[in-house]
Amino acid sequence: MLQDKVVIADVTPIGEGLISSFIILGNDKTAVVDPGPINGYRKLKDKLGELGVEPDYIIPTHIHLDHGGAACRLARDYPGSKVYVHPRGARHLVDPSKLWNASKNVLGPVADAYGEPVPCEESIVLETRDGEKLDLGGLTVEFIHTPGHASHHQSIWVPEISLMLSGDSAGVILPRGGDRAYIPTTPPPFRLDFYTESIRKMISFAPSYIGPTHYGIYDGAVEYLERHLEQIQVWVYLAVRLAEKGETRPEAFLEEVRKIDDNAVFFLENENPIVQGSFIHTTAVGLMDYAVKLVRENRG
Repeated sequence: MLQDKVVIADVTPIGEGLISSFIILGNDKTAVVDPGPINGYRKLKDKLGELGVEPDYIIPTHIHLDHGGAACRLARDYPGSKVYVHPRGARHLVDPSKLWNASKNVLGPVADAYGEPVPCEESIVLETRDGEKLDLGGLTVEFIHTPGHASHHQSIWVPEISLMLSGDSAGVILPRGGDRAYIPTTPPPFRLDFYTESIRKMISFAPSYIGPTHYGIYDGAVEYLERHLEQIQVWVYLAVRLAEKGETRPEAFLEEVRKIDDNAVFFLENENPIVQGSFIHTTAVGLMDYAVKLVRENRG
């Protein structure tokens, strides 16, 4: 049932199994959630051709390059499609220059691996409302605004198959043997209150399945979300303890977190530059940035 309704296109530009694009197949309409980076676009285009479908709705969970980078390229190739984005991200699809420059500053060479996005025509970019729904024919996609990872983040709820497509709002999950490894996704500027509220919001839908853009679809969604809620609180606590001692380096945080969480070890031992430069390192940068600001506020 699930596999008949949602198809994953692997749009990882370096290696494989790191960036999912979700093709949701309704009876009347097709939606693509997170078209991915522009340098992985050919993989998405090939998968659409293989399925014999064209997208009506293009839905980036947020505008970061590995999620929405190919959105406007996809829209150009399929005239008549519309791009549905969080209101805080819409202007960056119309003019991605600021996004591109900021991405290069934060990600360095990984930004080049993702590729520079092209702009959208303003007329096809539609701002979503929290709780807004689109009817695909037999399937519904509902926009759930879930800030924390980014202020312009939305998750996608598909109630008929009890699937929550979480983007980066509930961490990165990668297969680890017969199990899974997972870490938070907290680039600066990180907001713990928004991040945890968003996780609780997703739990309230009681999803059976969760589909993080990084990577795939998993069952046991509520159990995972509850575990991840505990994990982010532990990681923040560790970052704050370091900041209280005057330690501000993300590298110091990674040295400490690997001692208490084998999920971190799994990611730190993955040599793919996307995992290192875009997943685990930016998480550490965001957490330490948050912790340092929190300690300063408390002391001020």
